[in-house]
Amino acid sequence: MQQLLQKMLVDLVREEVRGTWAEKENETPIEAVSQFIGGGLFGLLMWWGNGKMRMAVDDVDLMFRRLAIPSLKTAR
Repeated sequence: MQQLLQKMLVDLVREEVRGTWAEKENETPIEAVSQFIGGGLFGLLMWWGNGKMRMAVDDVDLMFRRLAIPSLKTAR
């Protein structure tokens, strides 16, 4: 089940990245970006779901964006 969820997240990220990422203009391949961001999102969701710390979904979303956006900017 976890592998399926991770694959779904990576697929969603890949589609989003393809819409905004010109691979020829970037050294980082779309698949590498998709795996990195999708895998990071999956890990964060597992951490949040398995943790004893109560966080609102909006806080988890903000945390993901704080981590992912600088990575995307650097990869370009």
